[in-house]
Amino acid sequence: MKKEINELTIGEAKKELENCKLRHAELSELFNTPTLQDVSTVNNESDNHGVCICVLNNGFMYIGYLSVGPKYFTITMPQNIRSYDSGNGLLWHAENGSKDMTLDSYSGEIKGFNSELKHFIPTKESLWY
Repeated sequence: MKKEINELTIGEAKKELENCKLRHAELSELFNTPTLQDVSTVNNESDNHGVCICVLNNGFMYIGYLSVGPKYFTITMPQNIRSYDSGNGLLWHAENGSKDMTLDSYSGEIKGFNSELKHFIPTKESLWY
């Protein structure tokens, strides 16, 4: 029989909390979501990667100035890659620019959890702006 929270001793409550944290970490890994540690981290430091082609969850692709912090990524001055019919892959476009691409510009920022950023390809600013 499980005790109510108010009936637990301090030792029992600490053990219960540790079990909950471990269970949450397992579920976070299973569903690719932030862990409790990720959510509680407060740190404004970020890595700036310059202009990149960014591939997000569900195949969304953007070009923009990418910075990645401990919890979130930010794409500044994003351009959504709506389509490309060049017959070449994203690596080719990273070296050669937007030939045969349909891009939608946005003047704001895109932010998301780091787990949603699947990969990014650094490219040259002069090819896109």
